[in-house]
Amino acid sequence: MTSVYQEALKYICERTYWRALDKLHCLVVQQLFELQKLNVSHTGYKMRTHIAKSLQVRSKTIKKTVANYNAVAVTMNPSKPMLDWSEVMHYAFLEEFSLLQNTRNNVRQKP
Repeated sequence: MTSVYQEALKYICERTYWRALDKLHCLVVQQLFELQKLNVSHTGYKMRTHIAKSLQVRSKTIKKTVANYNAVAVTMNPSKPMLDWSEVMHYAFLEEFSLLQNTRNNVRQKP
C-alpha cells in the first residue's frame, strides 16, 4: 500500500511541475507574439498602447508564474533548475528559453 501512495505522490508532484512549466511556456510565447506585434510597421497608436498595457499585466502574471514554478521545481526529485524573473523577461527568442526544450511533447524525439 505504501508504494502505491508513493507513486501517487510522485505523479502529483510531476503533474504539478509540468502544469507550471506549461503555463510559463504559454505566457512567454504570448509575450513574444505581443512584442512582435508591437514592432509591426502599420500598428496604430491605440493598438500600441493597448499592447503595452497588456504586456504590463502579462509581466506581473509571468512573475507570479515564475515564483510558482520555482516553488514546484524545488520539490522535484532531482530538483529542477530555478528561474530568475528578470532572465525570463529578457528572452527575445524561444531558442533562448532552454528550459522549454525539455517539455513533455519533445518533437526532436518524433519520427
